Amino acid sequence: MEDRNVNCLSRWYPKLEKTGVNTPKTLITRTDLPLMNFLDGEAVPGAESFYATLDDFATTVGYPCFLRTGQGSAKHHWEDTCFLKSKEDIPKHVTELVEWSCLADIMGLPHDVWVVRELLETGPYFHAFGNMPITRERRFFIDKGKIIGQIPYWPEDAFEDALHKPVDWREKLKEMNNLSSSDESYLRDETFKVSQEFEGPWSVDWLQLKNGDWHCIDMAVGPMSYGWDQVCRDTDQSDEDTIGDDGTITLNRIDDQEDC
Repeated sequence: MEDRNVNCLSRWYPKLEKTGVNTPKTLITRTDLPLMNFLDGEAVPGAESFYATLDDFATTVGYPCFLRTGQGSAKHHWEDTCFLKSKEDIPKHVTELVEWSCLADIMGLPHDVWVVRELLETGPYFHAFGNMPITRERRFFIDKGKIIGQIPYWPEDAFEDALHKPVDWREKLKEMNNLSSSDESYLRDETFKVSQEFEGPWSVDWLQLKNGDWHCIDMAVGPMSYGWDQVCRDTDQSDEDTIGDDGTITLNRIDDQEDC
């Protein structure tokens, strides 16, 4: 049976933290409350205590903060889900995240793990998806202690049907997805540190802050991550490193790629 918690932040974050790479302040809690009852308009005994824990966490990292489950953040619904501005918003955002969790997969995603994170200060290139800041992010892929390749986190097709985006979003996206040689070198070094602590294939997501620093913000099993098939396909078809028009870089000269 497939382990539905394999991508849960509570599993990978403690290992990631040990690598010493930059990460946002992160506080994790678990609950066995029947939160799905909210979707039927029912009360959930113990919910106030759960909300108080989230508020304590948010106060510790500072409002506004980033709220998510162990499985995800529903960030495309930014202002109703992960972007938590105040204590008063907690019940509504929890309910929205529970609903997203139930609809995100055929069987739904677990929502027993909850995470409050520091909201990192970024320099958005534009906004979309309900005022979500779109900023420079990069996804690396690792396996067997090595880096396989990397892609810009945001592909162009992610915004084709997005509402409230600027008219020049394509130009801004192209600029955003351009990675400097110094940033690429830094990210390779930091991703290599991560690769030494994780067995098997993983995706490693990085976010650039307004001051230029990079933080590792997310991870998932490689074959379950967007871009994995593309990087592996490009690896199979070439013996040289390749750079795609969208900024995808595949490190084809790394040994032992046959498991892609």
